[in-house]
Amino acid sequence: MKLRGNKLTAAVKLCFAAAVILALSTGFVRAVFFPKDVNEYESRMANQFPAFTAGGFADSSFQNGAEDALSDQLPLSTYLKKAYNLLSYKYQELCSIPITSRHEGKYFHIKEKEIYNGMLAVKPEALESALPRIEYVVNSFNRAVDNNPDTEFYLYYVECDTDINFETGEKVGVYEYLKGALDVPERNSACFALDSFEDFKDSFYETDHHWNLHGSYAGYKQLHALLRCGGEAMTPEEEVDTGKFWHGTRATDIGFEGWDEPFCAYRFAFPRMQVMLNGAQAADYGMQDLFLSGGGGKISYMNFYGNNFNEVVIDTGNESGENLLIVGDSFSHAVLKLLASHFHRTVLIDGRNSPVTQDEFTEYLEKFDIDKVLFMGTLLGFGDEQFAISE
Repeated sequence: MKLRGNKLTAAVKLCFAAAVILALSTGFVRAVFFPKDVNEYESRMANQFPAFTAGGFADSSFQNGAEDALSDQLPLSTYLKKAYNLLSYKYQELCSIPITSRHEGKYFHIKEKEIYNGMLAVKPEALESALPRIEYVVNSFNRAVDNNPDTEFYLYYVECDTDINFETGEKVGVYEYLKGALDVPERNSACFALDSFEDFKDSFYETDHHWNLHGSYAGYKQLHALLRCGGEAMTPEEEVDTGKFWHGTRATDIGFEGWDEPFCAYRFAFPRMQVMLNGAQAADYGMQDLFLSGGGGKISYMNFYGNNFNEVVIDTGNESGENLLIVGDSFSHAVLKLLASHFHRTVLIDGRNSPVTQDEFTEYLEKFDIDKVLFMGTLLGFGDEQFAISE
């Protein structure tokens, strides 16, 4: 009996080892030859398998990149992450979240994030620590302005929780710095300002770092005036509760899989649009119409408003209208179709995915006969050197 038991145990171990090897092999093949582009669960671009170099192997960057790629590409990896995060959230909910009720008006730190009065927030860093990164981006934008003197440039900065300390009310001052450092006329500059936690609560999701429907619409109306689009700003036809619950990237980052909130949005009567995504024709940018009509699968900010493409081109066919180019981070996704409604062609580029050079930037202006350029973003954009227009 003992011998038979040992054989059975060995067989189970062998089967388990074979299953692990098969899963890893499948993940390796998928990561190298058939990688998915988007990690929809975490609302970001999926990690790709890195090219092998001797230097990368020596400094371990190749191994780390391969590990990240396998984590995204491995079959069932999303379901494993979900299961782990759900169990982790339930544990944290039982042990930690009730403590926040005794810390009203104070940041409650958990897993490298903060909770403030029932919302996931980020305690801001001082301007001095972010300044080297911001200066790098600003200097690159100023070179683009100097290289293209016949184009009109605009600045729109979005203040988030990264711009104000809710405990003290002290603001970081990124917009004030940008307004003084960027070679854009003052009348062409505007800011979505946060002056209190109530402003943040009204305009942002509980579990994500993006605008909710109120914030994005207020931002659009500011941009409509800033860009002097002409005509009336678009008015929502109705506010729609999609009936779907979701949690944003901040909840996912700390494993709070069970912290869900309803996804509501405005319905707009957009004009007919031709959409090109990374040079290929597409049916639409994002899936607003589908979700607002009760369809669609898993909902998220990225699925609803549009993914992080290197280049988005929207053409309304209005040849009498001007042409707009936006250098923007993901906040621009929520207002892109609204702004595009007022222009002939609207082009969005996001260098964080694939850096744009100065020459390529000028080529964009010439190719699409651009009249106006908008630098739009948050500290996540202006404080990311990948956001710059490179040499």
